[in-house]
Amino acid sequence: MNIYSFIIMLIGMGIVTYIPRCVPLLFLAKHRKSEKLNKWLQYIPVAIFSALIFPDIFIKNQQLVLLDVKILISLVVFVVALKSKSIGISIMTGLGMFYFLGR
Repeated sequence: MNIYSFIIMLIGMGIVTYIPRCVPLLFLAKHRKSEKLNKWLQYIPVAIFSALIFPDIFIKNQQLVLLDVKILISLVVFVVALKSKSIGISIMTGLGMFYFLGR
């Protein structure tokens, strides 16, 4: 592959990833959203984050695991996050627990 093909491919990939992110934002910015839609949109980041991290916590060797150090750490971090309402404290708690439990 020569450099020109690579640059064209890189630009094409950028456009293909930019359009699906930009179009909904442009559409939603121009139209008035209902309260119901706003409430529904608030749950999207939590759902995406959960979908990303749950497999790492609960799946090991393609099997569901219910007793593991990751689950213990996740539960402790969840409680700390609820009590402190601080992402920094929650992250430091999780990192500290991973360090001390020898993950």
